[in-house]
Amino acid sequence: LIDGVVAFYVIATVSLLLRWKDRHRGSSTYHGDNGWLLFAGWMAGSAAAVKYPPLVMLVLPIAVWLFAATTSTGGWKLAASLQRTVLFLAMAFAACGGWYAKNGLLTGNPVYPLAYRWFDGATRTDAKDQQWRDAHRDRDAEGRSYTLPQWVRSVERVLYKSEWLSPVLMPLAICGFIASRGRKLRSVGLLIAVYLSLWWL
Repeated sequence: LIDGVVAFYVIATVSLLLRWKDRHRGSSTYHGDNGWLLFAGWMAGSAAAVKYPPLVMLVLPIAVWLFAATTSTGGWKLAASLQRTVLFLAMAFAACGGWYAKNGLLTGNPVYPLAYRWFDGATRTDAKDQQWRDAHRDRDAEGRSYTLPQWVRSVERVLYKSEWLSPVLMPLAICGFIASRGRKLRSVGLLIAVYLSLWWL
């Protein structure tokens, strides 16, 4: 149930960012028009409030992309690209900050139960942390993780083998690729590749 909500926020974030990008295509300045960007930050933060991985798989890559794209395109200045990146991150933090603050106050660890070795956590022990890590690690019969066969199985599961996938997913994805313009397709394809890579790792 949670993954469906995260998926909604991820798609909303990407859609809003593309709308923001399209509004300023070919322009050398923004003239302060950042409504779509702020909304995208809120959606990304909402994803990170529902589940921790979007913090690393969505918020961070988009912040890096925003900074890199706006400093290398159309003559936009460094200060302006910093401003846009900070605006995005501020809205993301506004959406998810309460959850992380609550965790920090109650357990001493804002990303409880993750990062136990950095933040500890009021109810965590080494044994509990190891149990959690073992339960969340994909191991093969020999006890190895991150092997090529595991990667192939993961990609197959994400693309077509999982029982949770809708039968209309691939036809709709193909329609989306056909209908998309080249530059938009590259941006979305790059984000998907980063997202899936971070998820698998």
